[in-house]
Amino acid sequence: MNTIISERAILLALRKAWPMFDAVSSYEQMINEGWVNNFFFAKDIPYVWRDNRRIREKRFWEVFVGAFDKAMGRDEYVLFHEKHAGWKRKGGNNKRNGIILANAHDVAEFMSENAFYARSQWQYGKVNDNYNLICIHNKSFASFTHEGEFFCFSESGQILDAVSHHFHVCHCSCKLICGEHPASKEA
Repeated sequence: MNTIISERAILLALRKAWPMFDAVSSYEQMINEGWVNNFFFAKDIPYVWRDNRRIREKRFWEVFVGAFDKAMGRDEYVLFHEKHAGWKRKGGNNKRNGIILANAHDVAEFMSENAFYARSQWQYGKVNDNYNLICIHNKSFASFTHEGEFFCFSESGQILDAVSHHFHVCHCSCKLICGEHPASKEA
């Protein structure tokens, strides 16, 4: 069963997994500082990065579920959106921002049904609307950006290796990056 949670509960979940969010006083403050990913880039947290421009939606979610089942095992997932679009509202669906999901399959199914992605270009959301996933017990964070990127941040090399390995085994390229975001190196 999916449980809807408040923005305050989302911030508490981030604090539980990542001490760097202790200094953030409210969800609004966090969002006003830009992408949540920027907190991870600023602390040079290692991550897996994938460009989703050349993959079908169904294929991506199949690989994602396999990777997260393998890397995270049983976990509690908090899925939330940043800023504008939020979730589709259909058939009385009045979802607020955050939702707790039981497994990676539920995450993929919920995203596929409720995220603002066009079917023809499924990976592109509305500008400044990223969908984020907190893996509470494994202290990992994933992001599906409006620019068609997938990030998985973790201080656990074992988790990042498992995610990266599964993507590669499924013939889906990704990069394991230790340190700052590549765009910041180009400046």
